[in-house]
Amino acid sequence: MKVNLEGRYTSTYGFVGRNGLERQAEKLFGKDWEAEDDQDQIQILCNCISNEQYVVECIERDDYDIVVREVDNWDELVKLSSKRHNQKQTIKASIELLDDAYRMIMDLIKENDDEYLSDNVQVILSRIDDVQYKIETLLED
Repeated sequence: MKVNLEGRYTSTYGFVGRNGLERQAEKLFGKDWEAEDDQDQIQILCNCISNEQYVVECIERDDYDIVVREVDNWDELVKLSSKRHNQKQTIKASIELLDDAYRMIMDLIKENDDEYLSDNVQVILSRIDDVQYKIETLLED
């Protein structure tokens, strides 16, 4: 269930009361907490519920001087973040595969004298192709 904390508030007390956040406020600010810096306290509570999903701003227009709003395009940002994480994992796996390929090539070179190296070029290229195929398979997933 998605929580919606958006709205206009006069104080931290009003924000906590309207959104049923008494337990969270006590955990964060102590049992007998007091509203001090409303904007900061409300931002801390919002981040506790959903980190960086909400922006808390003060306005000087009327009695409701604190506005809580959801960050624009929040759902898209979450999706992009997840996609980026997956891409990083793919890159890390690809790097590990490339390291394996490098080690295989170096082992083949060390095992052979220069005169035999040309005979094993086909084996080296075949193993490189195998590594390339594994990387391409990772990118398709």
